[in-house]
Amino acid sequence: MNPLLILWLLVLSITLILSVIFYMAENYSHIIGNFYFLIGAFFGSYFLYMFVNWLIKKKRKKPTT
Repeated sequence: MNPLLILWLLVLSITLILSVIFYMAENYSHIIGNFYFLIGAFFGSYFLYMFVNWLIKKKRKKPTT
């Protein structure tokens, strides 16, 4: 896989996580009761992080001995 694509995916995942955090900070009083939004934001960012890590591991070549 192209390293530039992996870099863009990492930047995208960080941007999405930060946008969720800032959205929650701005609308905290409206969101605090919305449990499903908090769980969805957590699992969404976690699965995006795991997907990017899986792509990085897939990209690495096994060392030849």
